[in-house]
Amino acid sequence: MADVQPIPPGQDRVTIVVVLTFDRPHLEQLWHDLSLQTYRPLEVLVVDNDSHDGSVEFVQAHPLPFSVRIIHKERNEGVTPAWNLALRNTQDPWVLLISPDCVFPPDLVQRMVDCAHARATRIPSSEAVGGVSPTFLWKGRPAASLDSPPHFHPRQRGLFPGVARDDEIFSYHGACGLLSTLLLKRLGGWDPRVNFGGDETDLGLQAHLLGYHFYTLRDVPVEHPYGPRFFAGKSGVQLRMRTDSIWFSLLKHGGITLAWRTIAYEAVTYLFWHRMALSPRPLAAQVARFLRLVPELAERRRQLRALWKNRVSA
Repeated sequence: MADVQPIPPGQDRVTIVVVLTFDRPHLEQLWHDLSLQTYRPLEVLVVDNDSHDGSVEFVQAHPLPFSVRIIHKERNEGVTPAWNLALRNTQDPWVLLISPDCVFPPDLVQRMVDCAHARATRIPSSEAVGGVSPTFLWKGRPAASLDSPPHFHPRQRGLFPGVARDDEIFSYHGACGLLSTLLLKRLGGWDPRVNFGGDETDLGLQAHLLGYHFYTLRDVPVEHPYGPRFFAGKSGVQLRMRTDSIWFSLLKHGGITLAWRTIAYEAVTYLFWHRMALSPRPLAAQVARFLRLVPELAERRRQLRALWKNRVSA
């Protein structure tokens, strides 16, 4: 793990990644908040995720006081493939993921970068900061905690902190999170199968194996109108993408970084608390899909085991 480098001092260039699919109603507020950011140097990289609602036209007609680039995807495959496309198009040391429906203060980027630098001085030189997320508000009230879920049981001791210290958290938040580009590129980006749900868990667990830490700014609030945990408010394609992604992530990590009892807990939640057992046809389709993905899932698990073995031998 000696190749993990701490953050050098100075003003790091930040690329803000915004993925647009059907987000036109949010863009006036988003562009207003972006225009007020006090941090420089800064760039906005917009991924047009096959949007057809005038989002791109709005971006083209409304310049910001810093560079804005637009790259296009011909097909909407979800958010993680769009993030991977953005990652391939930047060399900046930090990317800041921002959901278009977030509302945030003018010092958001400055505070997140400052936090990353400050935390880098408090961890061993063989480790590094993987990311920083703000605290979140939902309808003006505190949203779910970014600490590790209480039912997540690491298979190996010390894989990630069970109790928050120095504002350390389990992983980033995809709605608004500053992430190390070095970390992302070492992992080859996001797993495209872990898409629209489960990405924070998947990337966070792998990052801890590489010696990276994540932090939260508890006094920097971001308003994000997301729904309650898991499947609430989702239907159709969105529901299928979310459930498929979460379960691919869980089965990828089960028995390696996460204890199997974590997966058992999630199965009970999925089948009974969220009443998915009452939908036999979608369940059967999902089982059939995962049977087709067994070879791909097995390959991901081999890669994850290799990552764990490298940590143990370091």
